Amino acid sequence: MSGLANDSSGELSLVEIDGNSPSASLESAKNICLEAFGHWGSVPRPGSSSSAPLPVAYVAVHRVHGVCGFAVIKKHHQPGHLPQNNGVLHTVCVEKRLRGLGIGTGLVGLVVERARLCHELDYLLLAAQKGPNQPRLLSLYARCGFLKMEGEEMSNMGSRLAGKISEESVSKLASFLSSRNKKTGNSNDVVGDPGNVWMKLRLRNRCVESKRGVKIVDSDFPLPEPPPPFPLTLARNKRLLIDFEPQVGPSCGLTCLHMIRGALRLVDGADLLTIARKSGVTRDGEMFSTRNLAQLCSDVLPMCEVSFHTTFPSAGYFSISMMSSIFLVPFDIVGNSVGCREGNSSHWGIVSSCLKPLGGGGGGNESSPLFLHIQHSQNRVPILTEYRQLMESNRQLLETNAKFSGGNALSGTSIEIKVRWP
Repeated sequence: MSGLANDSSGELSLVEIDGNSPSASLESAKNICLEAFGHWGSVPRPGSSSSAPLPVAYVAVHRVHGVCGFAVIKKHHQPGHLPQNNGVLHTVCVEKRLRGLGIGTGLVGLVVERARLCHELDYLLLAAQKGPNQPRLLSLYARCGFLKMEGEEMSNMGSRLAGKISEESVSKLASFLSSRNKKTGNSNDVVGDPGNVWMKLRLRNRCVESKRGVKIVDSDFPLPEPPPPFPLTLARNKRLLIDFEPQVGPSCGLTCLHMIRGALRLVDGADLLTIARKSGVTRDGEMFSTRNLAQLCSDVLPMCEVSFHTTFPSAGYFSISMMSSIFLVPFDIVGNSVGCREGNSSHWGIVSSCLKPLGGGGGGNESSPLFLHIQHSQNRVPILTEYRQLMESNRQLLETNAKFSGGNALSGTSIEIKVRWP
């Protein structure tokens, strides 16, 4: 039993009583609360925990008037009518002497906030009971954002929802409502009467899955304005079209090199694995040294200028160089994306193009981003990653094989391949 958020005026606050809790102290607090409100005739008298009317109750406390109201909600799942899970706002009571001060509106507003944020309900339903007070109740709930549920299906659903509440709870509630009606002269019918008007309020964004798995948001609540689109342009060597080739074994670096040779139409049948083995830089195709792979590129790419970078190129350098060069870059791969695993999933990829800021600029920051297009040998679908993600992944690579790497020879390194077309 604890204090919760205040309303916007700071005059009204809530205390939540969770009837599902096995805590003895909480059970005692709930019974005390029900006992205190029993004279209103709005809730059943306390009994055993099995006869607790509904699982979640709220007590409204006014800064000046003290305890002034009471509300009860029940979680309810009704598939096939409204999406996701719903709740029923089953009881809303305000002490008679304090009615007309806006306490009811404030109480409903706070309960709606709790139902949406804490209990993650998608819809909150309620019934405005038939009787002389029904127009006033409809006006109150409309001010709180509730809408009438139109149509035969909605009307039937409201009756079914009322029927889903335990018969024992409804019976006890009905007896107390009847007792109150005799005292006040109010002839309202009990919950579930077909003359009740059911209303609903959407609490959370509704998401549905499209065929491509993209979540589409449909909400009654205003969404924040999307950020302005970044003006980007594609930069790549238009003459160098690289096709996907799957790797065999741990040969991602050699496979990338073979993909580059294919794009350059070098069809001399050179066996890259045999050449690398003779050079003593690999056993089964692994390339643990950027320097060694750069030397191999120089040997088998005669029409290219190969540069070994000991520091990772800047975003501006990538942006300028992509029109004439491609890059071989080691990084950690996680699924089909760039990750950081300290070299435990190190992989080679070809940065073959980039999306850079329109009108120049180095990119590489939030206001002026640079996105790199990486082709590799594990997936036909290329990776599109932000420059900083690739840089961070590249810099955190640790030594994985001292025999062939000659030290920590992957972290922070890359290979630039500039094509000299005849």
